[in-house]
Amino acid sequence: MSTAAARLQFVLNELRLPTVKRLWAVLAEQSNKEGWPAERFLVAVMEHELAERDTRRLERHRLESQLLPGKRLSNFDFTVVPTVSKAHVSALAEGDGWIGQGANLLLFGPPGVGKSHLVCAIGNGLIDRGYRVCFTRTSDLVQRLQGARREMRLSAEIARLDRFDLLILDDLSYVRRDQAETSVLFELIAERYERKSLALTANQPFSGWDQVFPDAAMTLAAVDRLVHHSTILELNVESYRRRVAAGGKVFEGKSKGIHNPDDHVTPTPVPGDRNDVGEGATIPCEVSGARGDASVPLRSTKASPRAKDQTKTTSKAKPTLPGTAAT
Repeated sequence: MSTAAARLQFVLNELRLPTVKRLWAVLAEQSNKEGWPAERFLVAVMEHELAERDTRRLERHRLESQLLPGKRLSNFDFTVVPTVSKAHVSALAEGDGWIGQGANLLLFGPPGVGKSHLVCAIGNGLIDRGYRVCFTRTSDLVQRLQGARREMRLSAEIARLDRFDLLILDDLSYVRRDQAETSVLFELIAERYERKSLALTANQPFSGWDQVFPDAAMTLAAVDRLVHHSTILELNVESYRRRVAAGGKVFEGKSKGIHNPDDHVTPTPVPGDRNDVGEGATIPCEVSGARGDASVPLRSTKASPRAKDQTKTTSKAKPTLPGTAAT
């Protein structure tokens, strides 16, 4: 290796350009053979560096997100959830029109209908577009915030979550107000209101949320903030697991029992099942990401003056709002 080449290796190490360091010699040889101008050579090596940085960033963001593995829109069977539009969910996964405004996404339905699969698929789509996402069971996050409150650092802990464009709280209905100080959940909702997006999955309608928060007034205030600038998806269908146990059809036109692994459609998961949530949905907190910026359509509701702007998005069936704010 010549002195100049050795010096270049050192400089590339100092500048932290590993892809350029790996490829420059090959590209330089091609440049010499084909008579590239200097600027073409520079563009070629830098484009390779940028492409690999993007790949590493996506891998890093996906790892920190703690999303359930393998949950994509491509393997979610929309035919078994006729109340949800694939086109609309695909638009949500783009992020434009709601993430930039700190709007929310609420998914309702009984256990086993695919709420966790769907919200993780949307999260994966957002990561692909440069957003940062964090998935956690609501009970795990509540415990984390309770510990922070006891140590007098609740505000700092909530502020750490601001780095995520979308915070997904899975299985909110399993949190109970007899757990000490579940008011920390309300403080999180209030702090992110109209700034950063939340996505929640729940088995119960709003009328059952008084079992989560310490009192009816806090329940009403939490629902009010969540439904303002929100999209609501209702998955009111039979549980996939129950259909399999009964030996019924899993998918329209498919054979009974477990689906054919060669099919490109996987069964919807069962949120609430610990095996479906993954181990230790902690909140990793590194890296920065992009944000979207667009408008969110609003809809009317009687919950409160703020909720008069709320969006409810469903597909052609247009099911009714799952419950009302507790009084």
